[in-house]
Amino acid sequence: MSSTGQDEPEDAAEPAPSQRAAASGEARIYQAAGDMVVAEAGDVHLHYLDGVRETRRASVDAAADCPYPGLEPFETGDARWFFGRDDLVAQTLAELDRAADGPVVIVAPSGAGKSSLLRAGVLPALAAGRLPGSADWCRLLLTPTERPVEQLTALLEQVAGEAGGKVRRHDAAGAGPAPEALTAFLRTAPRTPRLLLVVDQLEELFTLCADEPQRHAFLELLAALSAGPDPVARVVCALRSDFYSRCVTYPRLRSALQHRQIVVGPLTEEGLREVILFPARAAGLALEPGLADLMLADLGGPGPETGRLPLLAHALRATWQQRQGDTLTVAGYRTTGGIGRAVATSAERIYAGLDPAGRTAARAMFLRLVRIGDSADGTDDTRRRLARSDLPAGLVDVFTRGRLLTVEHDDVTLAHEALVRAWPRMRTWIESDRADRLVRQNLEEAAAAWERDGRDPDLLYRGERLAAARRVTPEAGPLATEFLTASAHRARRTAARRNRVIAVLSALTLLAVAAAAIAVRQGLAARSERDTAVFHQLLAKADQLRATDPSVAAQLDLAAHRMRPADQEAYTRLVNDAVSTLSTALPHPNPVDEVVFSPDGRLLAGVGLDGALELWDTTDPRRPTPRTELLPGLTDGALAAGFSPDGKLFAVGDGATVRLWDVTDPSRPKAGAVLGTDHGAPVLAFSPDSRRLAVADGPRVRLFDLAVPSAPAPLGELPGHPDTISRLSFGRDGDVLVVGTPAAPAGGPTVRVWDLAGLPGATPRSTALEVPGRTTLSWFAISPDRKEVAVAAVDGVPVARGRAVRLWSLPGSRFTQRSEPTGDVSVSADGELVAVRSADGGPGVRVLPATRAGAWARTASDLALADAWTAAFGPAGRTLATVTTDQSLQLWNVRDPAAPQALGRIPTGHAGPVQHMAFIPDGNALFTSDGTSVRLWNVADPARPAPAATLVDLTRQAKEDYRLNVGEFALSADGSLFAAETGEGAHEAGVRLWDVRDPGRPRPVGTVPAPLGTVASGPPGSVTSLLLVGATLVVADGDGRLHLWDISDPARPRSRGPAAAAHSVAVTSLARDPQGKTLATAGEDHTVRLWDISDPSRPRPRGTPLTGHGGPVTSLGFSPDGRRLVTTSRDGTVLLHALHPDDLSRTVCAATWRALTPATWQQHLPGLPYDPPC
Repeated sequence: MSSTGQDEPEDAAEPAPSQRAAASGEARIYQAAGDMVVAEAGDVHLHYLDGVRETRRASVDAAADCPYPGLEPFETGDARWFFGRDDLVAQTLAELDRAADGPVVIVAPSGAGKSSLLRAGVLPALAAGRLPGSADWCRLLLTPTERPVEQLTALLEQVAGEAGGKVRRHDAAGAGPAPEALTAFLRTAPRTPRLLLVVDQLEELFTLCADEPQRHAFLELLAALSAGPDPVARVVCALRSDFYSRCVTYPRLRSALQHRQIVVGPLTEEGLREVILFPARAAGLALEPGLADLMLADLGGPGPETGRLPLLAHALRATWQQRQGDTLTVAGYRTTGGIGRAVATSAERIYAGLDPAGRTAARAMFLRLVRIGDSADGTDDTRRRLARSDLPAGLVDVFTRGRLLTVEHDDVTLAHEALVRAWPRMRTWIESDRADRLVRQNLEEAAAAWERDGRDPDLLYRGERLAAARRVTPEAGPLATEFLTASAHRARRTAARRNRVIAVLSALTLLAVAAAAIAVRQGLAARSERDTAVFHQLLAKADQLRATDPSVAAQLDLAAHRMRPADQEAYTRLVNDAVSTLSTALPHPNPVDEVVFSPDGRLLAGVGLDGALELWDTTDPRRPTPRTELLPGLTDGALAAGFSPDGKLFAVGDGATVRLWDVTDPSRPKAGAVLGTDHGAPVLAFSPDSRRLAVADGPRVRLFDLAVPSAPAPLGELPGHPDTISRLSFGRDGDVLVVGTPAAPAGGPTVRVWDLAGLPGATPRSTALEVPGRTTLSWFAISPDRKEVAVAAVDGVPVARGRAVRLWSLPGSRFTQRSEPTGDVSVSADGELVAVRSADGGPGVRVLPATRAGAWARTASDLALADAWTAAFGPAGRTLATVTTDQSLQLWNVRDPAAPQALGRIPTGHAGPVQHMAFIPDGNALFTSDGTSVRLWNVADPARPAPAATLVDLTRQAKEDYRLNVGEFALSADGSLFAAETGEGAHEAGVRLWDVRDPGRPRPVGTVPAPLGTVASGPPGSVTSLLLVGATLVVADGDGRLHLWDISDPARPRSRGPAAAAHSVAVTSLARDPQGKTLATAGEDHTVRLWDISDPSRPRPRGTPLTGHGGPVTSLGFSPDGRRLVTTSRDGTVLLHALHPDDLSRTVCAATWRALTPATWQQHLPGLPYDPPC
């Protein structure tokens, strides 16, 4: 169909304006002109254009019902608009129809539609008779609230009618009616219909109900009502999934969740479309094309439901409010802010319409309507119910009309928990005040419980809870304010009562404390006196035993040290014990006269004159173990024993035989050949190559070939001896045998030397030697060239034999040089190498390896530098500096002492042998002194040493005046100050000081003038050593004294007072530990003393002097960790003193572990309880 506005004139020059329209099917076209309006049934949409935007308006039916509930759940009357959950409704009905015990539990996250499913889905379906007889069921709906048992019993009373009072009478002390009695009553009560009980928001058992007995009673009632194949009631519960873990601690709930659980899953896209489209169609509304797709896109499609459905429902309701006639439009949806902002837009619109006072009140109201979640149990923030009377009535009405609050009976709650997450302002309120809100929430819950229990005073707050609650009083409700007021009154009364009691108790306590203090003081004094007596008794007994039993003395010293670790006397005695030769007694029941070690030291055998044989396993010398039981079969007792030099055979001679044992494996000896004897006690000797065995049997000697140890072959006899043979010994190559016999009645003992060359076959030849006098043959040996025989004899009576066997531990901390005595000492940075030089005035330096355990490492050969006058280790790595006999400075890398690497070398220019060397702390420079000059060397590159500076040079003047010299020198710990003794003669020595912070430019800063001693103590006999300790210069002299000078101002040194007596004769060396707390002094009196220099101006001696050297101590050196002290002496020994108490304990206990037995303790310390330190 077509229409033309007007006809065109035939003679018109241009076509006239015209319009044309067309329609198809049954459509019609209307034309209006001027003010005429043509309308049909339906909406009239007016479009207003401004050239860019378009606004659309249509009339709206004000009486139309909204098919979308918004944030509130669907109610039973909204069933016609409830879509998308048909499958869950069917699943729930099927579970209710199944004959099974317990309630059905529907579990879903907040906002998944649990309440709507029950109210608008399950309940209407049962009312419609979807299950047999369900149309006649009595359908009950409740939420637990704070008093779940009361809610349930109230509903049951309504159902029971006139007989309902009996339900209440079954209630005992508020715990609810007995479940069995309740179910029996409901089965027999007249006119009681079949029941369906729907419990919505079961999580209120945990969020609102704080009474644990109420929770258990309520769950027991639900279980009883739904028990059996024909239950009194069908029970359905809805539970938020974030409370799932709280449920498993209740057996009834746990069983229901295991057997009758329905999980609400996410809506499919088809279900979401049903939620959007079908309610509108049921209400006669239309959706503008594209609106559903837009909403689904904003929603994010199908997926987890947490919080999404309430937002969608609110957005749909807000879009319905912006509808154009009967059409929900895209423009109206966009006006609401969309799904993401619809809730916030609605809430902000209402909030913005309030005055400032109303906004403040709204904030307080919404915060009270939220229960703050507890992160400890993993629960989120949830809504809570409050009485309407506790909230501002006007605000409740405003937000209820906006569908943000819900009013049920007299309770007010948030329309949905999604409001907590979707309204940013409310989220900000909660987070900015979460801690106080939690306190306020607990306060209100406590106040409600107080009110329910008749204002029981035992429920009032006290202490810290009261103090915390009073901080949030301004925003507390009326009931909470009353609760706090009552708590404060009770606290004041309790405090006053407590103060009175405290006053009385304080007086009594003071009396008791005074009496107890007196008793304790007396007890402590008695205990201290007892401990002091025991301590001194231990030291006295140790001193008494030190000469006769040093091992027991060492353990007693250790026990005393552990009683008083700070006592320096006990400590220094223990240091001395650790470098002494100590022993431990070996366990054996019989007397032993002779002992012999196996060549590898793993076995020790002992033989007594009474035939006793003892065998010990000494693989661990600290724990020798008896092993005599490994050698069975000895009948007449052992009289002789010996190991073959290769350690494979052990020979034992008794009164009738000589038995051979294979001891290749000491833990499993194997019995070998048995050789017969005729004349009692045999004497045994193995040849050096272990291939021959000599057995002396009375006056004869038999020889055996041990090529086959299990079957020794006889080689012949050596006849002609006048008496029983007492000693046998082979020469080094095994071809000579020396035979000794004791003294005869007419003369002394004889020694016969046999030449065994040519055996077997040739007749051995012998030469007799006679020892003059009435002596006892002790021992003899033949020289390696077989030209001399040494014989040892004892005049008079034989040495008495003892009954004890002791295993002596030679101290690993002692090293003895073979020829020259030892002098100055230097320790490497890692503490594992010690350089010592000759003290006899000649050249020679030896580098000794030491273990971290405080002992010298036993090596085949040590590094010896024969042409070096002195040596010093650098402070880092293993750089060693030496000055050779041609006065050249030589640097070495001794990382491998067996193969030292020569680094740089440079002539020093010194006129005489260099006696002293010292590195600065960073190792980049080195001082050297030869007695007339002090030079400084740059050794930053050890391969290229170079001269840096000369501090003093008296070489030319000393040739003319021998009294001019440079003596001892010292360097401060930080390397900033250098001191050197210079002077004219022994009694006029002075000490010059240099600032050497810049080694290339040393600067004189002062002089300690001669004489160095004070007026009170007199000048030193001679300066023997210097040491810088902080701001103190220590000067040691030849009279054994220490003179102290304050050099805090080097230009004005001051004496610190009279000299301290350190040794009875000259002090030879000084050293300080790396920590700067201990000073060590060495003297010509063969001792070393330790001093406490915590206050350098007043050194205090620590305990007794350290001993162990047999000659004057020449030098000292601490290890870098301060745990060891190296000392050298003119007797040729180098001692490594352990200083740490733990090292001392280990050393003493390792060597003396069996020394202090209970019997020994009782013998020496009777009356004291046995308490050995090891």
